[in-house]
Amino acid sequence: MPKQLFFFVPFVSFVVKIQCQFPQGINLRNLWLQKAFLLNPHNQPMRQILSAVSFLTILPLFRNFRFTDEEIGKSMRWFPLVGLMLGLVAYGFSLLTGLIPLKPEITAFIILFFLTIATGALHCDGFADMIDGFLGGKDKEDIIRIMKESQIGAFGTIGLIFLFLGKFLAITLLLETNAILWLVFIVAWSRWGVVYLNVLSSYAKETGIGVIYEKQNSVWDVIIGGIIATGASVFFCGWFAIGIPVLLIGLLHGIKSYSENKINGVTGDVYGFSIELSELVLLFLAAVITTLAH
Repeated sequence: MPKQLFFFVPFVSFVVKIQCQFPQGINLRNLWLQKAFLLNPHNQPMRQILSAVSFLTILPLFRNFRFTDEEIGKSMRWFPLVGLMLGLVAYGFSLLTGLIPLKPEITAFIILFFLTIATGALHCDGFADMIDGFLGGKDKEDIIRIMKESQIGAFGTIGLIFLFLGKFLAITLLLETNAILWLVFIVAWSRWGVVYLNVLSSYAKETGIGVIYEKQNSVWDVIIGGIIATGASVFFCGWFAIGIPVLLIGLLHGIKSYSENKINGVTGDVYGFSIELSELVLLFLAAVITTLAH
């Protein structure tokens, strides 16, 4: 087992143990974990991290805990940390399936299935909604109306097909070249992109979950998230992996400019689109680099 996973295995074991004991969720008012997790009003970083985990994943550990709007808004700075956790679990699946062993295509499917289910397909929904709205809407009001609809249109459906197909091929290539560790920091960087867009662009709607995050974050939050993602990049893949954020920033600026031109800002669906597209582009870049170097 790679040394990077030694700190991660105890965490997974702890989460599984707690979830087995409390399948309906944890009532933090009557549990000693309230102190163990330092969930008090004066420990804002921990509360913000747990808020980020609650929003970005379907992990039910803290479903009974209530966060303030300020805590939710400022939790965005920790999105890359949640991405790092998701990437580590996905990497763990690749190690487990390697013990059987399974073909790379099967392992890639398992990893892709986990990343989709663990996030409740939240970002995929935003990805499809943005494609439907931006390609089918005539003006700002029409675009936002389409993105609010619960049904997925033809554009969104086609977009999701290519999204999953592209990710599947890229992850398979990374598995074949023994470079799946790249996935860990790619998932973290894609969540950092949301922080970047939030700080540099305005929110296009007057209502929605994105309103809570509006004006709650600053350039320092971009820096904090960047440090987390950079640390993951260097730790898992070496210093040369730092070059990837340059491409990511260019991609994010393109999304930002396109969205501002269409609806004068960004929305939660744009955030989801940026996460999914960033993952796809970075996975393909990593697959190409590792395949050429293999």
